[in-house]
Amino acid sequence: MKKTINKKNSYETAMIYHINTLTTKNTYLELGFNDFPEPQKEFEHYILKEYDLKIDENKINKNPLSKIIKDRHSAFKMNNGYLTFEEISQLLYFSYGYLDEEKSRRPVPSGGARYPVYFYIAIFNVESIEKGIYYYNATENKLQLIFEGDFRTELLKNILEPNSVKECSAIIMNVCSIRDTCSKYGNMGYKLMCVDLGHVSQNIYLLSSALNIECRAHMGFFNDYFDNLLNLNTQDESTLLLHVLGKGFDSI
Repeated sequence: MKKTINKKNSYETAMIYHINTLTTKNTYLELGFNDFPEPQKEFEHYILKEYDLKIDENKINKNPLSKIIKDRHSAFKMNNGYLTFEEISQLLYFSYGYLDEEKSRRPVPSGGARYPVYFYIAIFNVESIEKGIYYYNATENKLQLIFEGDFRTELLKNILEPNSVKECSAIIMNVCSIRDTCSKYGNMGYKLMCVDLGHVSQNIYLLSSALNIECRAHMGFFNDYFDNLLNLNTQDESTLLLHVLGKGFDSI
């Protein structure tokens, strides 16, 4: 028998969460903000190889902000072309890197400056670097190879509507640390974490627009596969959003 979904109650869990995380004077005072751990700066990995990002502000200053915003869109077709390492460098650094030597400023706001979002990236077609799974270490501004090989086929098996992204050049896997934000803000921290991820996603889109890179955010994927692939502690960490990157047909 085919299972039917009661649409009236299909978001019941979301409603329970929403009601129980509303901020009132009492819940705010119960949190306290004096005794909470510092967020982790970076995830630790066994690094096979690493690359210093190549930053050039001139590459993103070619068009006015108004044009970049107007050109922003979600791509549905890519041409299996190659991105350059310089393009990937600008996109990673200006979307989530540290902007000062003190490592205190980033291009996005974050609730309580917890910055719970982390970047992994599957490289398929990027000039000058080999295929594999990389971690973006923002503290050191390096792209670190943690798994070698072409993961395209396996990743696409675990993404809904794979035909729409099968010609991409790379996939950013945005992982969020629940612990980083919720250790300070309790259950409300999950909402803040999702807001933070939205800020990051908009930066990725706008940088892609400025660099003439096709971009599409994807939530249609199997979380368990991606979390296991990246060896995440699934109690505290999870892959919440993908950004598919590539070249458009007018970029050939």
